[in-house]
Formats: sequence, C-alpha cells, structure tokens
Amino acid sequence: SVREVRKCSEPLSDDDLKHHPEAENTYHMKLFRAQRNLYIAGFALFLWFIIRRLVVLIATEATLMAESQAARRQAESATTAAQQMLDEKDNTKNDKKASDGKGDEAATKDAQAEELKKVKELLEDKKEELYRAKVEFETMKKQAEGVNSEYDRLLEEHSKLQKKMATVEGSEDKKDN
Repeated sequence: SVREVRKCSEPLSDDDLKHHPEAENTYHMKLFRAQRNLYIAGFALFLWFIIRRLVVLIATEATLMAESQAARRQAESATTAAQQMLDEKDNTKNDKKASDGKGDEAATKDAQAEELKKVKELLEDKKEELYRAKVEFETMKKQAEGVNSEYDRLLEEHSKLQKKMATVEGSEDKKDN
C-alpha cells in the first residue's frame, strides 16, 4: 500500500497532460485508491493488535480466576482442618479435666458415647456416598457398553455400504467400457 501511494504521488509531466487530457483525473483516482487502501490496511493492522491484546488479557484473567478459586478452596479446607484439630484438642482437654478432676466415669462414658454416635453417623454418610458412587459407576459402565455396541453396529453398516458402493461403481465402470 505504501509503495502504491509513493508510486502514485509522483507528479505528472506536462507531456502527459498535453497528450492525455484525462490523465490528471486518472492520476487523482489512482492516488485516492492507493491512499484508501493504505488506510484500510493500517486500520486492519491496528485492529489486529487490539484484538490480540484482548485475547491475551482474557486468557490471563481466566488463568488468574482459576488460580484464585483453587487457592480459596485450599484455604477453606485448611481452615476446616485447623478448626477440627482445635475442637479435638479442646475435647481431649475437657476429657482429661473430667477424668482427673472429678473422677467421674459417667461423664467420660457420655463423651465417648457421643463421639461414637458422631463416628457412626459419619460412617453411614460415607457408606451412602460409596453406594451412590457405585450406582453411578455401574450406570456409566452400562452406557459405555451401549455406546460401544452401537458404534460397532454402525461400523459394520458403514463397511457394508462401502462394499455396496464399490460394487455399484465397478458395475458402472464395466458398462462404460
């Protein structure tokens, strides 16, 4: 584009104007088109840089969002674990005080029974999760087998149709000869 503008920017000679009266109009028309093409190319290049920068910024933002979500989840799990440890530490201190200070076995038995109850509830929840996971796994396995058998059926049908096409094309070639 720049080359065309420079080529069209050269002044016309007086001889050209004398022999060709339309030469000046043609010259201005070519100069206008060359300049127009230069501006279009420049604007397209500018837009390309802007779009490229936007793509880079969007990709960077997506990466940062994923990292921040992962860090947030990690922090939440660390907080939960720390809270559980503190609760366990408090429970052991309370159990020691109850057994050392009072010597009351009933209080320790109640605490142990309560802890046993919590553990049993947790065990039941985990069993239920395991059962759901097994059911989901079996369902997915059956779906995969169904998809696999359908794929095999379609593959066989495809090969039959290809053989049929080959025989039809072969018979047309024989007719042409």
